Amino acid sequence: MPARLVHIPGDRAPRDPPGPHDSASAASPSAVLEDSHAGSPPDSATASASSDAVRGDSPTANALPASLPGEKDRTATTAAPVDAPGDLRSAGPPAHAAEVHATSAPARPVPEAIHASSSAAARDGAPARPVPEDIHPAASPAAGDAIPVPEDIHPAASPAAGDALPVPEDIRSAASPAAGDGAAPPVPEDIYAVSTPPSQPVSADTPPSPATDTEPAPDDLAVPRPDLPPGHVWPVPAGRHVLERIAGGPLVRARLSGHAPSSMLYKTGGFCLRTRLEWRFGDDERGRAALREHVRRAARLGPLLPADTAVALAVGAGDHVLWHIVPDLPALGAELRTAAGPERPHQLVRLASAYATALRLGAREGLALDLEAHAFAEQDGRWVYLGDRLGEPMPAPALLDALLRPPAGPLAAWLDALDQVLPTVLTRDDVATLGLAGALASSEAAPEARLRALLERCA
Repeated sequence: MPARLVHIPGDRAPRDPPGPHDSASAASPSAVLEDSHAGSPPDSATASASSDAVRGDSPTANALPASLPGEKDRTATTAAPVDAPGDLRSAGPPAHAAEVHATSAPARPVPEAIHASSSAAARDGAPARPVPEDIHPAASPAAGDAIPVPEDIHPAASPAAGDALPVPEDIRSAASPAAGDGAAPPVPEDIYAVSTPPSQPVSADTPPSPATDTEPAPDDLAVPRPDLPPGHVWPVPAGRHVLERIAGGPLVRARLSGHAPSSMLYKTGGFCLRTRLEWRFGDDERGRAALREHVRRAARLGPLLPADTAVALAVGAGDHVLWHIVPDLPALGAELRTAAGPERPHQLVRLASAYATALRLGAREGLALDLEAHAFAEQDGRWVYLGDRLGEPMPAPALLDALLRPPAGPLAAWLDALDQVLPTVLTRDDVATLGLAGALASSEAAPEARLRALLERCA
């Protein structure tokens, strides 16, 4: 039978092949813009979905808000990040830091390539998982949470209402890692708390300790750069502004002043950069897990978090290093050490007020800070925490030891300073939560008896 020729109409156009945007974005979850608004965290089922499993019948992903600052040649997007961690929804950027830099960067729409990524994410039906630096404040702290700076203690003015940092309400306890992250490594802060006894407060009169020989040289560490990948810097955009300000400057090893011996301190460009030996990781996943946990805790500092703070996971050749970066402010301990004799009572009251702020935070947020003179400073009329140790609540005996160890001078002068501050800052509920009343109940020593008497005056 002769073969039949089938005529194909010439006006039928071939079907368009998929464009490069569709194929590239569907296969690559890395096209996540770091400064886009994050959506709701996914459940464990959607968190483990593969970024290249595209289904045409999936529901459309929720659209995101309008574009955030970016380069001028980019357009707005509704892309939902595919590979972003979903357990830091409330760890927002500092409000005051965002205000400082709001006018320094032009509006920057999102690249066109993200349009295709948004289509792929919509077909996947996977909800957005926020990157730590993509998160915006969930709520501002109550007006009563920020401890005002006493006018008779500080020369600086009280902070503006917008300076108070957000204290996320949904991160009071460490959240479990997302399903796609696997088992999270132990939290560095908790490792120190379990493996060694709590650090003892160091007197302000004690000279700074020299760096140990076991610390790596700055050239051996991956340093934070402004071009770090998305999900490696917090907050946005202020964190990258900080990295831009210190970019290219040499890291100078600084001598520690009372901080935990496991910390390594470097200075450059008016900033202090802290890291630790346990903050070095061999792979990106473990480093980002530690970054997320540290960011959750740092966000809970609220008004104690200094302006221009940044947390960054630096990426090197087989080495990932977590950095905690704060401005190089004069510590209260340094000012106390250099104060003349008549000025020391005033400096002790300042330090006692900072301690009271930290104690109240520990009682209400379950976050323990180093109670030592060099861990606090004054910035814009408020106390700020310069340390990088953000641990679980300290046991009551350790708190009492810190409170009863004078940072400088005789114990009686230090108790006089605490007597002026603690009853006005802490409540009875705070004292009970910290366990101080129970720990002092059976002690008959004179210092403990006086501390118990002044804590009983808390409202």
